[in-house]
Amino acid sequence: RLWEKLTGQLCGPARALANLEEMFRGASGSSSGAGGSRAKGGPAAARPGMTLMLVDEIDVLVTKDQSVLYNLFEWPTLPGARLAVIGISNTHDLDSRVLPRIASRLASSKLAFQPYSVEQLRTIVRNRLGAIDVIKDIAVEFAARKVAATSGDVRRVLELLRRALDIADEELRKSKAAAPPSLKDYVTNLHLNRATAEVFSSSHMQALKG
Repeated sequence: RLWEKLTGQLCGPARALANLEEMFRGASGSSSGAGGSRAKGGPAAARPGMTLMLVDEIDVLVTKDQSVLYNLFEWPTLPGARLAVIGISNTHDLDSRVLPRIASRLASSKLAFQPYSVEQLRTIVRNRLGAIDVIKDIAVEFAARKVAATSGDVRRVLELLRRALDIADEELRKSKAAAPPSLKDYVTNLHLNRATAEVFSSSHMQALKG
């Protein structure tokens, strides 16, 4: 899919891999074809400038053979390479979890991002909610403090609030009472407590803790 995203051209995996290698190798890289000549207008000519590739959630690529990771960090080392790769990992030990042939290609410099604080999480969530006032401020505070004490990941706060909203909606649908005239502050700590019990006991959260 990377070749398709960069060029808009469709081809099979093997051909795409060869095209990407040629594209990122640069003019001083090895030639292709008989006699060492490069086809005019070929993959190397498709993107003449440098390419900066930002790979978020790069941990997902730590598979059994790690072939995709290997290619990503091999291409920038090719002669005349026109590719730079920045990887964003959820952990600080990515270089110790990859195969030695990949670890040797990783840059030694790392930039560590600290987890979000309670104040930062609260601000981000409030900005995301905007004028939506269905969730009580104390519920947002509870979610921010809960996540700040574990991972500091803003996605977990949003997941908690989303689940709490679903629980409140289910509760309202099952209730025989008439719907309140206003849903302002309808989602409370009671809903957050239930959402927290569900989310933090789920398998993916256990994996994050483990």
